[in-house]
Amino acid sequence: MDQKYENLDNQILYAGVLKFLANSGLVLLFLTFFVYMLEIVEPLVPLEELPQYWNLPLHEFLEKTGAPTGWQWVNFLNKGDYLNFLGLVFFIGATGVCYAVLFFDFLWKKKGMYLFLVGTELIFIILAASNLLKVGH
Repeated sequence: MDQKYENLDNQILYAGVLKFLANSGLVLLFLTFFVYMLEIVEPLVPLEELPQYWNLPLHEFLEKTGAPTGWQWVNFLNKGDYLNFLGLVFFIGATGVCYAVLFFDFLWKKKGMYLFLVGTELIFIILAASNLLKVGH
């Protein structure tokens, strides 16, 4: 028995958005990496000093370098080593953007249960990204 699988419209939409974001994120990662390696933008921790900090425990590394924690990295986007975070955030945020596109697609098409499921997922993505939900210490 030969079955042919056919993608649903929303699967094609999700995949198309994800492909665009993944390719864009990859380009952004390469660009920001070269900006860092060529020292076009001054890093917080100079590249030649970085090896001396590799073996330090986290609290010492943070103390000696003045590196940010949590969402404080956003204030350091003028530094070459933190500019790289933009590409990572692009990749991390891609799922949320894809779900947001699906949310509006389901809203437009009045697909209630799918809208509820995607909306719930978006709420959890936003809560996790905001750091409002804390697990552990």
